[in-house]
Amino acid sequence: RVMQWKMQRIGYKMSPELLKEELSDIKEVIMVYTTTKAQRRISDRSSVQDKLWDAFKLKEIEGKLLLH
Repeated sequence: RVMQWKMQRIGYKMSPELLKEELSDIKEVIMVYTTTKAQRRISDRSSVQDKLWDAFKLKEIEGKLLLH
């Protein structure tokens, strides 16, 4: 509900279910180029997911998400 409230404050009315669905669709992917070269990254995001990404400042923790 806090996330829903935060989104409403910036002008986006979303149900908790929709918030959960949109956020759970953001994935970590591993791009394999060769047998010795690969890259971890976050999947491409929709415009709604970009709004959530910015609103919850997920860019700040993206590096930590990709460390494992």
